[in-house]
Amino acid sequence: MKTEFNSLDEFFQVLKPARRQTVESICSLIERLLPHYEQILKYNMVAYNFSNRLICVDVQTNYISIYFDRPQIIQEYKEKLPKLSFGKNSFRYRSKKDISYTIIEKIIREYYL
Repeated sequence: MKTEFNSLDEFFQVLKPARRQTVESICSLIERLLPHYEQILKYNMVAYNFSNRLICVDVQTNYISIYFDRPQIIQEYKEKLPKLSFGKNSFRYRSKKDISYTIIEKIIREYYL
């Protein structure tokens, strides 16, 4: 059963230190590139929202996910990253070493700026 969070602080408090550090690194990248986006708790995930544009970061038992509000992002990168796991609107990273901050930055620059 997934925990329901009442705040971002609760979200981060339940994470194990290594996972917290990874999620915080992803969040820092998003915040650096999109300083005008508001960090909120939405859909029980860390979310960045601005003018109905949304990027979310979530932690599951076996992976960390980044959700994008543009399905074409997933379609484009499925072909470019065949070894990565994808959800309907998300990238799923099974380990920290799978995360490409360069690709995340490229997506944000291309689709969100």
